[in-house]
Amino acid sequence: MDGLVDVGSANFVLIARVIAITDVKLACLQAQMAEARLKGQLLDLTCGRPARSALVTDGNCLILSSLRPKTLAARLEQRMLSQVVLEL
Repeated sequence: MDGLVDVGSANFVLIARVIAITDVKLACLQAQMAEARLKGQLLDLTCGRPARSALVTDGNCLILSSLRPKTLAARLEQRMLSQVVLEL
């Protein structure tokens, strides 16, 4: 499951480190974003655009993206499926 996925604005994230993709409008995520910002664990990859989704990594980092969660999930799924085909 190695590889990178495009999270928008020519930014890439290692697939193996992503454990969740969520909408930034969730109330529970707002508190986590504030905490991650204070701890230096928030990575804003929106390039000035409005944040629409957050990726949670296995290292407790939050990565903000300007893409919708559904778009990111589809890209992640497509990338994972192409890797499975290559392994066969």
